Amino acid sequence: MRADPNSYDNDVMAWANEQARLLRAGCLDALDIEHIADEIEDVGKSEQRELASRMAVLAGPSAQVAAATATARRQLGNHRPDSAQSDYVTPEAGPQSEGETKRCRMVGRRLG
Repeated sequence: MRADPNSYDNDVMAWANEQARLLRAGCLDALDIEHIADEIEDVGKSEQRELASRMAVLAGPSAQVAAATATARRQLGNHRPDSAQSDYVTPEAGPQSEGETKRCRMVGRRLG
């Protein structure tokens, strides 16, 4: 028995073209239903893998920026003047303790 040159196992592209021709001709009884169903499922899985891969690529730089920002914030600690937390003592208030006096000197060196 000679193998069909258009069989799924021998040449998938030739098989796919033959299945498309049979579909267009309305020869539904001649279709290789089992392999067509497998191929349709595989296309869906392939699309899901591609989407997951692209999302990982897009999320990569965002995650790196977030990690770098968090690291920078940890490294800066209390040395960043802002309204929520400040090491800086205004001249009007003056230092309240010896620790604050030392901190004022350190801040002055950084600013100077």
